[in-house]
Amino acid sequence: MQINKQNIIFISGTDTNVGKTYITGLIAQQLQSKKCSTITQKWVQSGSTDYDDINEHLKLQNKPFSEIAPFINAVCPYLFKFPASPHLAAQVENKEVSVQKCLTATHILSNKADFLLIEGSGGLMVPLNTQETTADCLEKTKFPTILVVKNGLGCINHALLSIEALKHRQVPLVGLIFTQANPDENELVIQDNPKIVAKLAGLNTVATLSYNPNQEEITSQLASIIKKIIDIKG
Repeated sequence: MQINKQNIIFISGTDTNVGKTYITGLIAQQLQSKKCSTITQKWVQSGSTDYDDINEHLKLQNKPFSEIAPFINAVCPYLFKFPASPHLAAQVENKEVSVQKCLTATHILSNKADFLLIEGSGGLMVPLNTQETTADCLEKTKFPTILVVKNGLGCINHALLSIEALKHRQVPLVGLIFTQANPDENELVIQDNPKIVAKLAGLNTVATLSYNPNQEEITSQLASIIKKIIDIKG
């Protein structure tokens, strides 16, 4: 099975609850504004009896669920009720996540739109099953990856370790997107984090979103990321 990597972007994070779902939906929204058709995918959704993250992606794109309903099993191959990492959420239901099944679904979806955005579960080292982490899968597929970082005290270490993990596995890093979940974070820390991480990691594609950003800020901040995504496809 040959997957066209040029139109696939993987969105990972430095942790869980860093804003990956929100960012995935926003990137899809921005690509659509450039007349690029987009589908989002979530290999494993846990802590839900519905397709919560996929529904959030659709909401941000102003798309109805009916648009992806015919191939929802490819859009979200695994849906587990227990809120945990994929390997444990699956074990609770006496199941196991098959990376091959996820990649087969990715192959199917990659032919349905200009771009396929895959939202990962948690961070890079989260186990998909008892043998493979997300990072292991990315090492094999080399999907260009965007790293979402929750901007705040302590994120420098998290970001640089995640970047190091991607570099070690020779996974292309499209860029970083810093999100602010807490409006009360120290302003000096918030402003410096993206700068020092970009400098130490040698990156020039870094976006920073404030707490509850407006549409103008979203478009402006994500512009360099969107351009790089489109350039990858050629």
